[in-house]
Amino acid sequence: GQVVLPHLLQAVCSPEREVRMAAAEAIVAVGKPLIKQQESASQKPSDREAQGLGVDLIGELVLLSGHEEGSVRACAMGVLGRVAPVGHQVALRALLKGMLDTDSSALSASSKSIVSLMAPSD
Repeated sequence: GQVVLPHLLQAVCSPEREVRMAAAEAIVAVGKPLIKQQESASQKPSDREAQGLGVDLIGELVLLSGHEEGSVRACAMGVLGRVAPVGHQVALRALLKGMLDTDSSALSASSKSIVSLMAPSD
């Protein structure tokens, strides 16, 4: 799963909506279990990265949340809300910036993701 994440992150930038959406779903499917596994291991981020994620998934999504294309920002912020642990400060800061986005889809994704990071869904 870890090997595919960099490629999926690239696909989030695709001009094709279907490609972005499929990449987003795949990132959630692959990334969420990996992040949960690493969170439970309670290691330093550098140790977690060395142990298998291969990329700083949340960091990469935060970067994409500042992309020039609104649809890419919306996709990244939507995924952030689904993979970041509740209360994740870096993700929340990026999503709060998204509340000022001029793109309506990015603004919507940001607000929905903030809600999901503020309270557990389980």
